[in-house]
Amino acid sequence: MNFLSSISSSLISAGSAALANASGGVPGVQGYQLGDKVLAYEGKSIWTQWSGTKKDDSTPVSVFSFDLSSPSHISSHDRRSLFPLARNAFRKLRALRHPNILKFLDGSETDSAIWIVTEPVRSLALELEGHGGLSEESKVYGLLHVCTALGFLNRDGQSVHGGLRTTSVWVTPGGEWKLGGMEVCSRLDEPDGAMWHVGGLLPDSRTHAPPEVRRGGWTALKEYDASTLDSYLLHLFLYTIFNGPLPTSYLSPSASETPSLPQVRGSILPALFQPWRRLGNPNPAARLKTSAFLDLGNHPGEGWWTSNRLVKLSTALEGFSLATEDERMGLIRTLKAISSGAANAKTAPLPSGFLKYKVLPSLVHTLEFSSGSGGAPLLPVILDLSSSSDGSTNLDEKEYQRDVIQPLVRMYATPDRAIRMALLENLERYADKLQNKDVNEKVWPHLQTGFGDVVPVIREATVKAIPLIATKLNDRILNNDLLRVLSKTQTDVEPGIRTNTCILLSRLSRHLQTSTQRKVLIPAFARALRDPFVHARIAGLMALMATCEVFEKEDLAGKVIPAMSICLVDREKTVRDQAFKAIDMFVKKCESLTASMQSPALQAASQTQPGLATNAAGAAGALAGWAFASVSKKLSSAEMAAPIERRDSSQSISSVNAPATNGATVPASRTSTDSASASPQVPGGFGGVAKGTEDWGGDLIDVNDDDADWDEFESGQPVPARIDPFAARLSSSKPKPARGRGGSLRLGAASRSSGLRIPLDMDATDSWDLDESAEDAINRIATFLASFDADSLRYTGFPSSRTCTSSNFRTFRCDSSSTVTRLAPSLAAPALRNSPSRACSPVDVDRPAHRDARLPRPPTFRPTISFFDTCQYGVWNGRAH
Repeated sequence: MNFLSSISSSLISAGSAALANASGGVPGVQGYQLGDKVLAYEGKSIWTQWSGTKKDDSTPVSVFSFDLSSPSHISSHDRRSLFPLARNAFRKLRALRHPNILKFLDGSETDSAIWIVTEPVRSLALELEGHGGLSEESKVYGLLHVCTALGFLNRDGQSVHGGLRTTSVWVTPGGEWKLGGMEVCSRLDEPDGAMWHVGGLLPDSRTHAPPEVRRGGWTALKEYDASTLDSYLLHLFLYTIFNGPLPTSYLSPSASETPSLPQVRGSILPALFQPWRRLGNPNPAARLKTSAFLDLGNHPGEGWWTSNRLVKLSTALEGFSLATEDERMGLIRTLKAISSGAANAKTAPLPSGFLKYKVLPSLVHTLEFSSGSGGAPLLPVILDLSSSSDGSTNLDEKEYQRDVIQPLVRMYATPDRAIRMALLENLERYADKLQNKDVNEKVWPHLQTGFGDVVPVIREATVKAIPLIATKLNDRILNNDLLRVLSKTQTDVEPGIRTNTCILLSRLSRHLQTSTQRKVLIPAFARALRDPFVHARIAGLMALMATCEVFEKEDLAGKVIPAMSICLVDREKTVRDQAFKAIDMFVKKCESLTASMQSPALQAASQTQPGLATNAAGAAGALAGWAFASVSKKLSSAEMAAPIERRDSSQSISSVNAPATNGATVPASRTSTDSASASPQVPGGFGGVAKGTEDWGGDLIDVNDDDADWDEFESGQPVPARIDPFAARLSSSKPKPARGRGGSLRLGAASRSSGLRIPLDMDATDSWDLDESAEDAINRIATFLASFDADSLRYTGFPSSRTCTSSNFRTFRCDSSSTVTRLAPSLAAPALRNSPSRACSPVDVDRPAHRDARLPRPPTFRPTISFFDTCQYGVWNGRAH
């Protein structure tokens, strides 16, 4: 019955294994892909080694299998008798957790097969047999890990390992040695331990047995310390790794002899020779313990591990966060020398595997979790090691993404400014390895906070980093979110940030949408052209030149060139020179864009129009030629042949240019003011119609008359008396109230309700036409001022007068529009300007500080600034005003 059950279980396990192999997975283990078998390890132990990967992230793993159906190549015993060894190794390895013990990831156990998944490793036996073997430095470094694991089992676990061989020690890609071979591992107080029952079934167990086991069997080990067997096996192990395989005299001793190794040092280190001899002492009580051997190697100054470079570097990396500032800087200098190859030529280079898979991951881990601990200087070293110039430590694409890029992406979320600065300064070295999804979802949300950081260096570094990842940003970020933050950085208080923002926009122009280019680039660069920082102005000019291809010809002529013209007179010669170059380039660009344009409006008249002018004189002549050609073209032949006749005096001359009968515009002659008609006219000469013109009746003077002189011509006719237009207007019409709340008071502004318009280019005589004596004018002004309260500007001449109070010399508020309208400020303004209190100055009113300030005027009056500036005391040029 037992036989049938074993056969059925074997068939079931074989079927499951076949199914797993067909699907490519590890039998009984989910999430792992089974790879190729490691043929070089075949026959060296009871296990079969496979390569494998993790399905989630393709992480490499190692797979070990023990199957009853597989043939046995190492032992003469039946495979079923070796099954307890495999089961004990599976259970012990799953239960033990130590940095120097082979790391167990997953596994499965059935009645006929055991599968174990571990970290990726390679057998030490294969490493020693490989081409070149291992360096002495690497052997000492790996020996430390093995002795540490043995010391943990013997001293802390009170267990016997019992299976130390070169085939049971595994080497990681980083050069670390991991202790495996747990087939006979047992505790001293474990009654059913594998050591006491099946210890002799282990391959090579008889040749590796110590003298006490040869005499009393495996159970004799219970009487001694837990490290007794392992110390003796360590003695044989040291000999093997330094001097090679065990000698034949030891492997085939005579029945009466106790085997022993030759007591010669060979290749064993001098510092190790005496401890090595003590490990192989035939007397179990006098044998050196594994823990004592470990303490001797770690003794400061005398130990063989304290002087090892790999040991020192590994220890420093593990304690980086707890080290002092001097220790950190010393480690960083050492790593930089190693990464740059600047180490001493007499010193052998460090193993590439140690740098790639031990130092580099340790540095990344230290940098990622050392926020505020001074780990920022490690980033350049990490990038140097991951892409060395000699290629010894170069990682492939998957390893670089997994071991370097993903940790750097996660570090953008750290609030440490030193880490952020290191990431931005070295972004150009790994930006091409970043994936678009990581940039948009993981990097940008944290990167954009740097634009508003309180530290200017972070803001500037953030601006400089954008061109490196611009191609990986999506359209929403590039054309919206990024431009929003750049609009703020262009107004930054730091001139360097403003300059770099302008440069950044020019480099981003080819990645922006067409509508965004026309909307953003010209205003941004125009703002840079007026920046007080000279380099920002130069950057604005060069940015416009670099992006000239994205602008339409209308924008070039209507926006770009006018914006650049201010730089032609810049106070810095460098800016002026660059501006002239830019203007010349854009003018040529416009010429090339308009070379093929047609001119239909001027095509018919192209033969009669003059050529283009090349200087000022030529331009004036061309303009004159155009005017006369236009007039002569519109006259008929009969009109051109008729003689010039005097114009009828009854025609109106109210307008400056009277329209001709055929639609041509004929300029009217301008007459002197003193020879004008005696009819009353509006001050300023606009809006009135003359009732008649004076007939000169011939020449003004006979130039051949020697008796006459020039006095008649100089004196002319006497000036006719003029009337006050304001008195006439005020007596015939009521003042119109101001509409709305009024606008800003502006001297010389136009009034829609007034027919009297005084231009700003006229003098005080034209602006003010009151023909009276100076004494009468002064008396009238004094009488007018007597009705005012100097403090509050209260006019007492009207019953309904209200107060107009001045808060300062520039703004005031009037509560009664009708009252102020009747005040006739045209008479009071010159005297009020010189009054002691200066309660309300008309010149100050000209520039109100707020919109509520208003001063309604009568519809028939508009004062000019020439009068207020020149009439200080009511008398100007001998005439009263």
